[in-house]
Amino acid sequence: MAATADLAILLRLIDQATPQLDKAMRASQRHLNEFAGSAKQAGGMMTAGLTLPIAGLGLASIKLAADMEQVLSEIKAVGGASAEEGKALEKLAMQLGKATAFSAKEAAEGMRELLKGGVDVADILGGAGKAALDLAAAGGISVADAAAIAANAMALFAIEGSGAAHAMDLIAGFA
Repeated sequence: MAATADLAILLRLIDQATPQLDKAMRASQRHLNEFAGSAKQAGGMMTAGLTLPIAGLGLASIKLAADMEQVLSEIKAVGGASAEEGKALEKLAMQLGKATAFSAKEAAEGMRELLKGGVDVADILGGAGKAALDLAAAGGISVADAAAIAANAMALFAIEGSGAAHAMDLIAGFA
């Protein structure tokens, strides 16, 4: 009989505690839902904070590559460069983009201007391309202007690509 009385007391205590347990469980569930919402919002903001800049970089890279391809196409058209010469000019533009203060695209634009000024592909590959960039850097002028000056000087004084660096150094000394 004592066991039955103990069981009855236990059941009454459980009945009395159940509303409080239900209330605590609902509060816990509400806090968990709030936390989940905050975590989801933070995750969304972090994703946007990372995804948008990465997407922007991707688009910028695509535009840069397209711009570079456009300049290289113009180089081939202006200079009548063969496919092999075009690849050599592209390789030089990439090398100059790494080795100078100018980008590969700017180097290619300088080569285009040299070709427009009558400098042949062999002379550009032989040093005139780099010399024009060096002149631009030393003189604080645009690559296009430096290439035009280089092309004019090379034509006027019959300078070949290998002598262009020295000639541009002399011109830079007067700037």
